[in-house]
Amino acid sequence: MIWASGVLLAVSFPLWWILTGYFQQPATQNLSFTPADGWCEPATQGIGIHCFGDFQLPRILIDAPSVWADPNNIAVGYTPAGLIPHAAAKGLENAGLGVRGSLIAFLVAMAIAMAIPALLTALRGAKSARGPLPLLFFFAAAAPVLIAFDRGNSVGFAVPFLLAFAIFAGRNPRWVAPAAIIAAAAVRPQFVLLAVALIAFKRARDAVAAAVGAALVIGLSFVAWPGDRIENIRAWWADLGAYSGSRGPDEPVINLSAARAVYVLGENLSSGPAFVGSAGRGIQEFAVQNPGLPGIGLLLACIAAFFVRRGSIPRPIPIVIGLALPALVPGLSFGYYLIFAVVVAVIICGPATPGHARQGAPVGALAALSKGRVMHGAWAWLLVITTGLSLAPLVTRSLGVSYTPVLNQAGLLWMLVCLFPLAWGAASWVIKQANAPPGPATKPRSHRSTG
Repeated sequence: MIWASGVLLAVSFPLWWILTGYFQQPATQNLSFTPADGWCEPATQGIGIHCFGDFQLPRILIDAPSVWADPNNIAVGYTPAGLIPHAAAKGLENAGLGVRGSLIAFLVAMAIAMAIPALLTALRGAKSARGPLPLLFFFAAAAPVLIAFDRGNSVGFAVPFLLAFAIFAGRNPRWVAPAAIIAAAAVRPQFVLLAVALIAFKRARDAVAAAVGAALVIGLSFVAWPGDRIENIRAWWADLGAYSGSRGPDEPVINLSAARAVYVLGENLSSGPAFVGSAGRGIQEFAVQNPGLPGIGLLLACIAAFFVRRGSIPRPIPIVIGLALPALVPGLSFGYYLIFAVVVAVIICGPATPGHARQGAPVGALAALSKGRVMHGAWAWLLVITTGLSLAPLVTRSLGVSYTPVLNQAGLLWMLVCLFPLAWGAASWVIKQANAPPGPATKPRSHRSTG
C-alpha cells in the first residue's frame, strides 16, 4: 500500500504541474469544484477567492426560518445531528471570531479528525508502514481529504467513527462498533449502512441495534431543533429526494454511486463491437432512468451473502464492503464520500488493534489473506490498487476540460471490490451444496402395538 501510494503520488505531481502551469487550470478545480464557489464575501469571510461553500451554505441556512424549506429551494440532505459542527462554528462566530475565524476553527478541527487514521498507521501500523509516509499518503496528499477540506464538507468529522468501526467490527467489546455506526450516522445518515457488515460476524442483533440507535439519534435531533418538527422532517425528506436527483449518473461530475458505476460500465462497453456497443448503450440508459436500483441491488446482495455465509468470511472483506456501501448505495455520492478509502488504507497497513499490538505482528492486516487462497490474494491486490487510485490526486486534461477520470471510475472500481468476493463466495457455496454427500436415510419410527 505504501509503495503503491508513493508511485501514484509521484505520477500525480507532474500532471498537476502541467495542468496548473501550462493550461492555467486552478489546482483545486482539478479534483474538486470551482474555487470561486460563492456563499460568502471572500475578501473578509473566505480565503483568497474561495468560500468553502459546504461550510458557508449551512451557516447561512441555520439563520433561516427553516433549513430544509428555504425560499431558494436548496436541497439540504443534512439532518440536525449532521449540522452540529456548523452550529458549533456559528457559536464561535457569534462569540467574536467572526465568519473567517469560525471557518478556520472548523477546518482545523476537521483536519485533525481526518488525520487520525494516518497518525495511527504512522505510530502503530505494520513495521513497514510506520513513519511519516502515511501522514503524506493517507492525509496531506490524499484526494478525498483534499476534496473534503476544499469544500469545507463536514463529512470529515465521521472519519474517527469509521476507523473505530473498522477496528472493532467483529471484536470485543462488542458495543464499540454499533456505537461507532450510530455516531457516524449522526454525521451522515447513509453511514448506517455500515451495520450490514455486522451480519457477517453473526451479530445481526448488533446491526439492528445500530440501525435503531441511529434512527433514534436522528429523530431526537429533529425534536431538539427549533421550528415545526413534523414540517422539518417532511421538508428534509423532500430535500433528500431532490438532492439524489440533482445530478444524474451521466453528468460529468465525480459520482461514486453504484448507478454511476453501472453507467461507466455501459460507457466502456458502448465503444465495442455492434452487439456489445448496443448492450452498453442499453446499460447506460438503464442507469440514467433508474439511478436508485443499482445501489439497492448491491445492498440486498450484500445482506443475503453475509447472512448465508455468516461466520465464514475473512474479516477484512465485510469490513471493507461495509465501508464502501454508504458511498455506493445512494443515487448520488460526491467525491468527498471517498473519505472511507483512507480508513481502508489503514486496514491494509495493519493498525494496532486489540490483540494486534500484543502480538507485535510485523505485517499488514491483509498479509495473511493474500497468502491464503488464490481468490483471496487476488481480491487483496485488487483492494490495494483500488485504494491507491482512490487516494492519489491523479488528474488529466481531455477535450479542453480539466477533470479526474480516475475518480470518475472510482465507483466502478469499488463495485468490483464488493462484487468480486460476493461472486466467488456464491459460486463456492453452490458448489459445496452440490457436492455435499447425501444425509443418512431417516429410519421409520417403530410403533408398538396397543391392541
